[in-house]
Amino acid sequence: MDNPNPHPQMVEGHAIENDGLIWRLTLREGLGFHDGEPVRARDCMQSIRRWAVVDAFGQTLMAATEELSAPSDPEIRFRLKHPFPLLPNALGKANTSVPAIMPECLSRTDPGRQVTEPIGSGPFRFNTAERAAGARVAYERFADYVPRPGTPECNSGPENAHFDRLEWTILPDHGTAANALRRNDGVGVFVPKSSMASRAASWKQRVTLASALPS
Repeated sequence: MDNPNPHPQMVEGHAIENDGLIWRLTLREGLGFHDGEPVRARDCMQSIRRWAVVDAFGQTLMAATEELSAPSDPEIRFRLKHPFPLLPNALGKANTSVPAIMPECLSRTDPGRQVTEPIGSGPFRFNTAERAAGARVAYERFADYVPRPGTPECNSGPENAHFDRLEWTILPDHGTAANALRRNDGVGVFVPKSSMASRAASWKQRVTLASALPS
């Protein structure tokens, strides 16, 4: 990552008012969930609240927040108790416990419980019917996804789907996973998106990801 600062992804931009006490985040046009519903500010608001219960950075953000609201479908508004300049860093974090945005009905699930449906808004949709617990998960291209304009940089920029389908094969045994890679039964890819995009044309149309991760 050349620039560690957060960049807009689901938002078109933001405005800061009242000496840093008001933050207005505007969602970009074209955002839609995998169930066909549009992404609205109230979905984001409730998702942020759920995430903030279990994440230390989120807890710090909410401790500085007087009110989190959704005045309209495209606008999320933070009214703060005191200036919190790291607000974009909290919402844009890309490591563990990210503030994943989901439909409001799912984000009302108790933070200590797993949500019942994997509905997101990214370029790939989770294929629930083909999930084999501890063995395989599959993702399909989400045809209605609208990438944001710009140049890919780490976790921001246009999320262009170069494949129609992705399968993740889980191999708990490290030796088995290593042998699968040697036989070219699986391909492990861990490269920046900008590099991935330039190589995608030369890769196979069907890619299986072999992972030596616990099931």
